[in-house]
This record gives sequence, C-alpha cells and structure tokens, in this order.
Amino acid sequence: MDKKELYKIVSYLIMGDGGVYYSGKECRFVMNMLKANSDYIYFANEILQNITSTNVFDVNDKREGRKETICLMSKSHPLFTQMREQIYTEKYKGLSPHYLKMLDWQSLALLYMSDGGLYIDKANQKRELINDSYSISLFMKRLSYKSGKIFLSSFKK
Repeated sequence: MDKKELYKIVSYLIMGDGGVYYSGKECRFVMNMLKANSDYIYFANEILQNITSTNVFDVNDKREGRKETICLMSKSHPLFTQMREQIYTEKYKGLSPHYLKMLDWQSLALLYMSDGGLYIDKANQKRELINDSYSISLFMKRLSYKSGKIFLSSFKK
C-alpha cells in the first residue's frame, strides 16, 4: 500500500469511529467498538500496523446493559498528531478538506461501517411492490452545518 492510500484510510478511520488523543507530546489512535463488529477493529489494526505497533483488548465495562466491547489502541506517533491538527477543531472532530479530496468508494465504506445504517423503505410494502427498496444513511450529526455542506459537495463530486 502506498503512502497516499495509507493516509487516506487512516484519516477516514479517524473521521469515523476512531479518534486521536494526546499521550504525551504526540497522539495515539483509539477506537472502541462492539465485539460483534470486531472484523472492523481487526481491519483497522492491520492498517495501523503499517505506521506503529497496536494493541487490541477487551474493554471491561460491567455497567448494566452494556454489550461486550473491544478497543484498538496504537502507540503515539507524529502522523496521528499531524492528522489531529487537520481533522479536529480544538477538541471536536470534523472533516479535513485535505482528506475530503480523496473521498472515494473506500472512504465512504469506512464512514458507513463507522457511522452508517441500512433501512428497508416501508413505503414499498404499503404500495405492495415485490422488491424492497433500501436507503443508506451516514449519521454525521456531529458535523457543523458548514462542514455538512462541504461533505455533501465533496460527495457529489
């Protein structure tokens, strides 16, 4: 995998469910996910090991009603610090115009696996159509109105 492809994937992992947080002078990557979706954690783990070492472990959360969760955590690395400066505004995650230029099917798939949903259109059942119609959503409610407009414009391109 070339450097540009690696940076694209890592940036979309961060803009999705992953995050980069200071651990000393540099940042580390952290992502928690339900154990039922561990394939996504292990995919991210393989990618991040091209940058630095990582650890995947069970999260011990004994609160009532909590499902089993796993965590992926990397060692600190200057790349994660650089990406934090491009993606975060203060402590809030947003979209990086730089990485939005690389938006493609793979980037959208990463966002979908982090913050997406698939729904059957119930209106078709009322119209007695034979085939179901599906609707895909990306739940990017954390974005400001301006960031949402920028994302939509990039998506259309």
